[in-house]
Amino acid sequence: YQHGRYLIPVVPVLLIWGLAGTAALVGGKPPGRLRWMVGRVWVAVIGLLLVLFWWLGLDAFTKDVAVINGEMVATANWLVRNTKPDELIAAHDIGAIGFFTEREIVDLAGLISPDVIPFIRDESQLIDYLNQECPVYLVTFPDWYPEIVTGRQMVFQTDTAITREFGEENMAVYLWETCTGD
Repeated sequence: YQHGRYLIPVVPVLLIWGLAGTAALVGGKPPGRLRWMVGRVWVAVIGLLLVLFWWLGLDAFTKDVAVINGEMVATANWLVRNTKPDELIAAHDIGAIGFFTEREIVDLAGLISPDVIPFIRDESQLIDYLNQECPVYLVTFPDWYPEIVTGRQMVFQTDTAITREFGEENMAVYLWETCTGD
């Protein structure tokens, strides 16, 4: 998921395992000239891969930062300027919104609202849940929850070109006006 970020904790183990395997593979002592050539090839390949992956990582990081700033941070800034501090906000992507708005949030991804996890992709149950929680605003990418946003009044949408270049919709803020909770 998103650049394998949930696999990062196992990278050190895989690295050690890979180094041990590589050492075992080339550990036999080939004749002098072959050993010299294999050593140089390994250094060249590792150097090329290092540069390649550094470049690919830099490119991915640059694009990710552009999306985060253009979508999540821009939406959070809009919420700070256009909503009241006591208004409840429902959102799927809570990081920037929680950090910049310092507002109470209903988390549709379950990070801080784990009660949604059993029905995290069931839009009809999420609608019932949101009606009970009674947020004033729903923040999401429209194509993530098409059933939930249908018929809702959009009050803000970002205009980030890179998101559209990726074939995605821009983040939007909707009024949530169908509460059944207290």
